[in-house]
Amino acid sequence: MPGLISALRGFDANGCALKSALQVEAAIVVVLAMLRLGTVPLVAVSAWAWRGLGVSPAAWVVMYVAVGWSVAYFAAIIYRGSFSALSWWWGAVDVAVAVAALVVSGLVLPRDWWIGTWLVWAPGYVNPVVATIPAWLRSVPRSLAVGSPVAVLYAAFAWPGNQTEATAVINNTLCYVLFVLTSAMLGRTVRQLGERADASQACAVELATDLELASYRFHVHNATGLLARLAQDNNPEELLPSLRAQAAREANRLRNEILNARQRSISNNVPPPPVDLTLNAVVGRSVAGFGQLPLDVRTALSRGVQLEDGEAVAVETALVSLLYNVQFHARAHEVVIHTDVREGLWEVSVADDGIGFDPDKVEYKFGLTSQVIDSARRNGLTVSIESRPGEGTCVTIGGRVSAPANNGERLRR
Repeated sequence: MPGLISALRGFDANGCALKSALQVEAAIVVVLAMLRLGTVPLVAVSAWAWRGLGVSPAAWVVMYVAVGWSVAYFAAIIYRGSFSALSWWWGAVDVAVAVAALVVSGLVLPRDWWIGTWLVWAPGYVNPVVATIPAWLRSVPRSLAVGSPVAVLYAAFAWPGNQTEATAVINNTLCYVLFVLTSAMLGRTVRQLGERADASQACAVELATDLELASYRFHVHNATGLLARLAQDNNPEELLPSLRAQAAREANRLRNEILNARQRSISNNVPPPPVDLTLNAVVGRSVAGFGQLPLDVRTALSRGVQLEDGEAVAVETALVSLLYNVQFHARAHEVVIHTDVREGLWEVSVADDGIGFDPDKVEYKFGLTSQVIDSARRNGLTVSIESRPGEGTCVTIGGRVSAPANNGERLRR
């Protein structure tokens, strides 16, 4: 019982969220238990009506057995929390008790009691029994194979002497099959929903973990690159102020985005201030701290281009990584960052006149692979890299315009 209650609430005894599949199984148990135990007062009405009618003792015995079995069966299921926790023979006995109720009722009770009265309680009792079959068989064909003979058995006892009520007999017979089909289809559907919900949750956890790991790698990659550069003895004197400013910037980023992330998630209920997600603003945040580079930033043609959240993060991450690559490896005399909008597409490129490389012969390291290419493509962006030894490098990132450019087209005319 504690397990069933926990499953219905969605949390275990330690307050941890349970899988949706377990909650679905608990809901199936509760619904079918209510249907089955709801027949007990109806059977009691039949027993009350039998007083003084000289009903055979066999009918009384099978009534007591059916009610007692139903209570015991569902007490065991509720205690275990699901039908799958019990062996298959529990379900087989359940069907056997229902069949015995139909057979005994057909042999010892008058035929004219079968249609239009509850003096024969067995047909009504069998309804939730056949609805329970798919819960423990978990197969539509097998459930029909077990439930259909029960329907035929009902018709075999209800039809003789009640031919004038043929419509009622036929409808009642078909209802048994309908109960089996409905229960089987509903059970399969809700179980699939539970499994998909669990799969989606697991996927979300995996993606969140990957995103968090990518964030850690991004910061560690940049921070270790700066530390390695600062540790060199041959840094030009004019470069040191910029490197120190970048180191301070990375230190603040690490504190704010990693070390304080958990505390913010617990104590800070105030939503963060809105971030400007225009392409120009993202480029501006990316180049801040790289003042020592010979940068030429040209963003006039993309004013007003709005990026999605994921696109903005991907572009900023890529640009920062590319600028670190230029700073540490390219030995460039000029670095041009250019943005443009045309035919519903935007792009931002980083071009330098540094030493370049051969893309076909060089294995991309973490910066280009994870922080530029993978990050951009995960967010639906395109990436192209053009480079030749001695002729510099140009990396272009592009995507679709999600909001119209305010004046990009006008500035080109």
